[in-house]
Amino acid sequence: MMGMDRWVGCARDRERSSEVVAVRTIHADKARSGLRREWMEANGKLLAVFLGFMGKWLKVFEFDFSDDTIWVEVDNVGDKTLYISRISSFAATATREEMKNVVFVPRFYEDKLVYYCLSSRKWHCFGSCDDDNVCFRSNPACCNGNLYAIVGINGREDKLLVIHLNPVDGRLVVCFDESIPLYKDHSDFFGSYMVESCGDIFIIYLLFGGKLFLEVTGVEVFKLDFSTMEWSQVPSLKDRAVLLDVTWAYSYRVVNPETEGNRIHFTWSDRSIYEFHVEENALSVSLPNPDLKSPWCFPIWALAPTCTRYKYNPEHTKDIVPYPEGDDEAEAKENEAGLCRLPLDTLSSIASCLMLHDYINFRRLNRTCRMVAPSIRIRELAARDSLPPLLMFCKRGEDKCKFTDPLRQVSYVMNNPNKLNDVRLCYSKQGWCLMVQSNAYPSMFLWNPFTKKIIPLPSSPYPNDAIIGCEFSSSPDSPDCAIRLVCYSAQYIFLDYLDVKRGTWENQSHIKWKALKLSSSNNLVYHEGDLCFLDSKGTLILCKPYLFMFEVQRPSGCESFYQSFLLEAKGKLLAVFLGFMGKWVRVFELGHFAPVWVEVDDVGDQTLYVSHVASFASTATEEEMKNTICFPRLWGNDLEYYSLSSGKYFCYGSGVVIQDFYNTKELLYSGWIEPRW
Repeated sequence: MMGMDRWVGCARDRERSSEVVAVRTIHADKARSGLRREWMEANGKLLAVFLGFMGKWLKVFEFDFSDDTIWVEVDNVGDKTLYISRISSFAATATREEMKNVVFVPRFYEDKLVYYCLSSRKWHCFGSCDDDNVCFRSNPACCNGNLYAIVGINGREDKLLVIHLNPVDGRLVVCFDESIPLYKDHSDFFGSYMVESCGDIFIIYLLFGGKLFLEVTGVEVFKLDFSTMEWSQVPSLKDRAVLLDVTWAYSYRVVNPETEGNRIHFTWSDRSIYEFHVEENALSVSLPNPDLKSPWCFPIWALAPTCTRYKYNPEHTKDIVPYPEGDDEAEAKENEAGLCRLPLDTLSSIASCLMLHDYINFRRLNRTCRMVAPSIRIRELAARDSLPPLLMFCKRGEDKCKFTDPLRQVSYVMNNPNKLNDVRLCYSKQGWCLMVQSNAYPSMFLWNPFTKKIIPLPSSPYPNDAIIGCEFSSSPDSPDCAIRLVCYSAQYIFLDYLDVKRGTWENQSHIKWKALKLSSSNNLVYHEGDLCFLDSKGTLILCKPYLFMFEVQRPSGCESFYQSFLLEAKGKLLAVFLGFMGKWVRVFELGHFAPVWVEVDDVGDQTLYVSHVASFASTATEEEMKNTICFPRLWGNDLEYYSLSSGKYFCYGSGVVIQDFYNTKELLYSGWIEPRW
């Protein structure tokens, strides 16, 4: 990014102008008086479209990259069609002659769609539509000669707009389709984008939560099947990458799929650039220019034209020495065979000295190693090694779950018990996980990954995107275990109760939705007989018996918090508040005799494990982990934690000091779990 008075790779500054003073080569008065200003990229050029009052005039300007202070007015955009709306603007190659060098706006005259011709400088219309109040919800996308967009009808329902060419009379036809996918997770605020990629149409939802909707809580991608006009959620983008901003969406194939593909890069209301890995459900945030001065506008992507191209020549690779294939595999088999030639009592002695992760890998070598290292010893090794809580993560599109040990920096992989690839972790406690399958009305089950025990549950009475949070009062294998589910529907929030032994859902109470605002994936805590949670404003809600609710106001000094977590530690209720991107961390304890928050800077020998799925405290197994807060974030391959003693972020293992959450990767939908047998 650049700074003062300049359009830059992804942001513009308004230091010396209310709108666009950078238009230096033309009369800027008319541009300033425009009521509508939209921005887009076309063929590597940055364009600005200004629309006068009631469409009295329309002007298009092009940014000169050779002199980054000059805008030049243009009256010809070639074979491009410019689509503009308040939500997003986009340029696409025209599919018909009369669509070249025109600008579309989301307006209808009588029953016809309106567009502006830059050549004749006149408004025209074509097509037909029976609805008189249509607005664009997403940027349009052009694919296979058709135009697609999400539109709102009469301010209520969303539909898929399709503009295509009638092969009989050659006229353009405007039609609507009911098939719009719904995101599966609850969100108070979302952004929707439509993008064309290699002949496919995708809809991407960015889900936001938190007090000011600054926290990204999820990203979901759907693909349109043209044969059935139905949408399906995709687990991977493979060799494609997507760029999103507040006005535009663009997709391209990458050169290195493993390191660059399967990613969505987007900007939002701050100066940060976000990168979401679709398959791993991992979110990274970077700040390219921390010194950009305010005020500034929403950043956008702008692809500058490429001046040089490299042409591949196979002759250049003849001198490269080929790497012999199969050497590593042959060497591994030779080492394995040599290990198995040792006496069985020697192998047994070696196995008895191994740590848990090495013991598991040892058993995977062959049948002989499994014979001398029986699986029953895993429980003994875990007790001997004092395993800390593990970070559990279900990789999208796979039927396996990954468990990461933050201290030893090793990971274990376990198969999902129902062999489905659309299951995610909803809550964990005392070694048990509440798993939810992402259906319209999801199936649920309890699973202990360490004992392999499964307890099936009846399906939730609410759809998957209505689930805000859940909690169970005790270990699910105990006779008095009860699951409490918080869901929303219409304008109400419902508190449902499930007796695990009896297996039936019962509604305990419902609250007016407008009176209570909750973020998605809310931490619920069952504390001293009360169901407790924090709303999106940081207010503590205590649901007491007999449906009585009590509120405790947010701690002073935390008005602009970014994330909040609620947990219990040694019988005390704690709240963790974080500033934007982790700029500050504060921990509070709820007073026992008076319901007020008291700030604490020492939690003794406890480690606080926080995530949106589940948060709890555990006695530290290592000196390094005492009085710390562990987050589901990675810096490289190391997990990040915060020391309350020093007031700094560190990485497990390497000890690297980090300033904040920038340049780290957050594992969405992941949660901590305590190993229990």
